[in-house]
Amino acid sequence: MLPFHKQSSMRSLNNEHNKKAIFLGDGVNDSQAIAEAFIGIAIDSKNIITCNSADVVILGNSLSKVVYLLDLCEFSFKIIKQNYLWAFI
Repeated sequence: MLPFHKQSSMRSLNNEHNKKAIFLGDGVNDSQAIAEAFIGIAIDSKNIITCNSADVVILGNSLSKVVYLLDLCEFSFKIIKQNYLWAFI
């Protein structure tokens, strides 16, 4: 898939279909789609362009770190909700 097609797919999901898409990429050809995605993740990228366009940069090339990232986000959101609960009591 060409970089422009990846970018247009992300734009279509985010804008036209009202979906929040995560894009995971590792190279310069993915940087446009990473920037266009709701959450862009660069994995094991040595390229500064890709790292700058990503919301999250994962060091290493293990996809299990993406699962860990999503679990960490879920846990953090749970703590934030608990803090709001205690703030209003």
